[in-house]
Amino acid sequence: MRSPLKYAIAVRKPDKEIILKIGKLKSLSNKIKFLKWPIFRGIINLIESLILGLKALTYSAEQ
Repeated sequence: MRSPLKYAIAVRKPDKEIILKIGKLKSLSNKIKFLKWPIFRGIINLIESLILGLKALTYSAEQ
């Protein structure tokens, strides 16, 4: 799950235990003003979502 400031990843282990990982998001568009323009914002959000998805898959595979 993702909110503007944080994300959460929940993983169910083989023994039925659920592990929750919560982290802070550091968006590039908050640091550079022109990245808030619609076309740039969409591209940045897509890239950030791909990175967060890969982090979630990696974390899930490690558990």
